[in-house]
Amino acid sequence: MTAIKQRNIFEKISKNDVQSKLVEIFGAEFVSDKKVDLYPYSQDMTENKPHMPDFVVIPENKEQLIELVNFCNEYSIPIVPYTTGNNVGGLTIPDYGGVIVDFGKKMNKILHIDDNMMYALLEPGVTFGQLKKYLEENYPSLRYSFPNAPPYSGVVGNVLLSGMTNLGAKIGSMADSIN
Repeated sequence: MTAIKQRNIFEKISKNDVQSKLVEIFGAEFVSDKKVDLYPYSQDMTENKPHMPDFVVIPENKEQLIELVNFCNEYSIPIVPYTTGNNVGGLTIPDYGGVIVDFGKKMNKILHIDDNMMYALLEPGVTFGQLKKYLEENYPSLRYSFPNAPPYSGVVGNVLLSGMTNLGAKIGSMADSIN
């Protein structure tokens, strides 16, 4: 197993200053550094070794994300995206600490469905179950392609990881179907 080299992510800026900036961006009620809040984000459904994040934030819009990315880039603070917590392979375990961005709480809206072009514009926290239900209720003519993952899996994360669909054998991975 590969050893994780620890580093001090607060060598360019203090942890208190990071927290102050996160509160400025997201609001105090959507930023936490409490162990009880951070613990669920330290592990996934596998045997991978847990690592605690330093903060968790709950964004509600892209402007907050842009500000977060610019700030964290300036100070080399790791950012780990998180949707539902049912990841495998350690994909959302914050190996170096940093900031967990929980998209599942507020950025979970279906923004647009184009039934003619057969595409959906989604925020990163939308799950397959949520999308399936929405399509069944509003666009029953559209063919839903399941990901061979639980309905509480995030659509965007699964797509970015080339999750397989029930159309996989015919047209390739889900990622082959996105722009």
